[in-house]
Amino acid sequence: MSDAMKGRILRSALVAGTAALVAGVIALAFLPKVSKPLAMTAGQTVPLSVFSAPSHIPAGEQWMFVGSFQDLPDDLVASPATAGVTVLETQKISKKAVGVRLNASLGAFGKLLRVSSVSTGAEADLDVYQGPIPEYRSADGNFTSEDLVNGSLVVTGKYFMYGYYPAGESPLAALRIHNRATGTWYRHEHAIKRASEANDVKVPVPPYFVEVNVLETLPDTDGNGVPDFADVEETKPAVPEQLGVEVVPQANVIDIVAVDEAGVASWRTLNVYSTCTPAE
Repeated sequence: MSDAMKGRILRSALVAGTAALVAGVIALAFLPKVSKPLAMTAGQTVPLSVFSAPSHIPAGEQWMFVGSFQDLPDDLVASPATAGVTVLETQKISKKAVGVRLNASLGAFGKLLRVSSVSTGAEADLDVYQGPIPEYRSADGNFTSEDLVNGSLVVTGKYFMYGYYPAGESPLAALRIHNRATGTWYRHEHAIKRASEANDVKVPVPPYFVEVNVLETLPDTDGNGVPDFADVEETKPAVPEQLGVEVVPQANVIDIVAVDEAGVASWRTLNVYSTCTPAE
């Protein structure tokens, strides 16, 4: 084989190799990248996915409620997050909730409580501060205190429908209900829903479209300044939102946690008694 022929073969091989390399790089650019797990160094911690209520407590002994939508670590420990706080007792309510009794001296500053787990290397400072206990951020919408029998609200089925209205000056951000009998959470995340709706792509309105307010063309027969018509209500009664909670036969203790968009959280308990019979 002549030297010229060898040179042409060598150049052809180089060109083919280069093309294959470029094609491989392009293919890798479109393949999904697999993330490598991060190694945890000594002393490094990760946050716990928890929330607490109420958001403010006065000086002295108080109970706090700590919840999570995930199972809490078995070795979860509550400890002071600032000076002047003493943790007196921790009680496991369910796999997803604990109660903490603490004593805070007058003038304790900043976040008061921290929870941590040695087994997971996780910790979180809770959003609880010193101050008056907030009023409930949700108002009962489908029952009153007069409906309670021996301190419990009696239901006949397997579900308790909690009707509620937002309460307080700030809009309601979340309503979360925990049934201690089942250890299950039920929730409405209002702030997340509003944020999602705000990000939805709006359909553009054509320039020739004119929105007409039918009320402006209706008569005002009673002279109250509001147009009236048989098919149009002048005032619509407020309708409570509802959140369904599965209950077990007989006694259920319900934790109701309500949080407004200002970050103020309230916590209350409600006893619900179900007359349904256990499934055979």
